[in-house]
Amino acid sequence: MAISVGEPLINAIMLAYFSDVPLLISGPHGVGKSESYEQAAKRLGIDIKIFDLSVMEPPDLIGLPKIDNNKTSYNPPSSLPTEGKGLLIIEELNRCPRYMCAPCFQLMTARCLGTDYLLPKGWLPVVAINPDEGEYQVEALDPALLSRFSRVEVYPCVREWLKWAPANDIDPQVISFVQNMPNIFSATCPRSLTYVSNILKTAGNSRTPQSVVFPLVAGLIGDDLAHALLEGSNNMLLQLTDILTGYSKHQKTVRALAKEGRLDSLRSLANSLVLHIQKIEAAGKKLPKAQMERFNLFLKDLPGDLADEFAEAMCHE
Repeated sequence: MAISVGEPLINAIMLAYFSDVPLLISGPHGVGKSESYEQAAKRLGIDIKIFDLSVMEPPDLIGLPKIDNNKTSYNPPSSLPTEGKGLLIIEELNRCPRYMCAPCFQLMTARCLGTDYLLPKGWLPVVAINPDEGEYQVEALDPALLSRFSRVEVYPCVREWLKWAPANDIDPQVISFVQNMPNIFSATCPRSLTYVSNILKTAGNSRTPQSVVFPLVAGLIGDDLAHALLEGSNNMLLQLTDILTGYSKHQKTVRALAKEGRLDSLRSLANSLVLHIQKIEAAGKKLPKAQMERFNLFLKDLPGDLADEFAEAMCHE
């Protein structure tokens, strides 16, 4: 079962905390997994501790040994919680050496590490990882370890992101851009958009020329999206009504843009069309048949990958 990042995931984290059930969330990079844990903890009024296992060694969890009266015990690391309540967030569980996974078995079930550390009541161990598929350099987790969690897959959601963005000081230009890009997260991730927002706000305050801004933005979201974002819809050669009411008059222009590789303009236009159709369907209505036929003709004139991307977006809605 997959849950969207935002309110649904935050509510799931809070329920896991109240139920005292360790939670493992798996999802693509940059979607806000760790931040969701932090937001849930803030709402609960509890603390957080973050452990990145990929840069840790066993003593960082278990502690260093000491000998008293010929008996060996361990001094727990000062970074481990000893009081209060909170979320113990473990990251990169499937990216760390296998010997770092071993202590997690005990931590998830007995809530202790060795015989000298006990996780205080009111603290819940939770995990955030990337999926063990695609190009991620991770390893599949042991089924016995996985059985100690409630496992949830997460994905980014434009609707939830648009609720989150204004309250988190995201640049208005980025928010407006995402509003017109219903499938933006098939091309980039929320973290990259936050970085873009930071660049635009800083550039605006310092009056940085666009010749400097563009390479940085493109380095985060790619050339096509950077052009669409920075040029804005006012610079589009075609408008939504050109496609839906008289596509035959503008078909040559669309084909020329496709031949020239002007995917930035075509992507922006396709996004506007998809968003328009989704709004109509959300109201319980349908786009007139003739207009839908013109939209489908427009999709056929797009380059193959771009056409498939928006056809899939329509199927998923």
